[in-house]
Amino acid sequence: TQPVWSGIRPLNDEDSTAERISFPSGGNASFELVSVNKAGIALPAHTLEYVLVKEEWDYHWYRLGSWRYEITRFDVATVEGGTLTTGSDGMNTFSFNGLEWGHYRVEVTDPGSGSLTSLRFHVGWWGNVGKQSATPDNVKLALERAMLEPGEEVQLHIEPPFDGRAQLVVATDRVVETRNIEVTTGGTNITLQPQASWGTEAHLLVTVYRPGTVTPGPARAIGVARVSIRHPEYSGEVKIESADKIEPNQTIEVRLKTRGLNPQARVTLAAVDEGILGLTRFSSPDPASHFFAKKQIGVALHDLYGHLLQFSEGELLKLHFGGDAALNSPTPLPPETFVKPLALFSGLVSVDEQGEAVIRLKIPQFNGRLRLMAVAFDDQRFASA
Repeated sequence: TQPVWSGIRPLNDEDSTAERISFPSGGNASFELVSVNKAGIALPAHTLEYVLVKEEWDYHWYRLGSWRYEITRFDVATVEGGTLTTGSDGMNTFSFNGLEWGHYRVEVTDPGSGSLTSLRFHVGWWGNVGKQSATPDNVKLALERAMLEPGEEVQLHIEPPFDGRAQLVVATDRVVETRNIEVTTGGTNITLQPQASWGTEAHLLVTVYRPGTVTPGPARAIGVARVSIRHPEYSGEVKIESADKIEPNQTIEVRLKTRGLNPQARVTLAAVDEGILGLTRFSSPDPASHFFAKKQIGVALHDLYGHLLQFSEGELLKLHFGGDAALNSPTPLPPETFVKPLALFSGLVSVDEQGEAVIRLKIPQFNGRLRLMAVAFDDQRFASA
């Protein structure tokens, strides 16, 4: 238990009911300080040290049902420091004058015990509009379908938190299309048609702006959605033909039949103990899931809207989006076994003119179940089974 405790509260913030404390830019940020001992008795004439630190906030966005963000804070500079002495009632009032727009943290330390109390506050646009500031609000986006055929039209529903003008950006590893539209809180539908430049997937970024002439003031909101585009011209077929049951200590033949691949196609075949694959939760090779997997958005959003509003330095916001998956459940302990595991691989094998290949596998002494996994490809297409 600390022998000394100090408390800080704001005196003239613009809205004491707001989620965060805010003061007007260029004005006075006033605070009241109290210092007590561990019994809660005020300490008169008690000297404390204080420091005012300016912070920079970075927002890291992620999706968990809806778009959310986490804040990482960095100390930029020490603005002011010194000592404070409490009065006969154990309290003191102090203020900071002429602070420019930004995030700040005031810390008060008892030099004897080392106990520290801190309070964060903001100067400039913030308090009178709740969460508004450098933090963008969320625009809800809903696609009629998330998987499209090339050239197929789809409806995008845009539902912003306020009426305003929106900019739609279609992005892959670059910006491929932009569009400006008017949107309302009731929701706005627009029609999109994937182009060849969209590739196999694209991200739709919608930024909605509310002008400063509209009550309760200027704001902007951001939403992101992903659309996938099928490309059947990249896909072929491969089929595995083999006996359902085999005996150990012999050579077996496995026939692979391809379809939609050219005569120069090649195949691979793996035969692996199902027990090993179950322990490691191994998924059979699937080239499509690799080449068409969800990718991180290839462009960055640099938002200087706060700079335009605050007549001061704005904040740089960077949004990164990409694929993710639920955590796997714990891997079970391997069962006790006296059988040598088996894993066979054919290497690259060329197909014949009919698009078929016969692969011979030498099966040693083995008792269990094998999983056969085939991959086929040519210079433009791929397939798996």
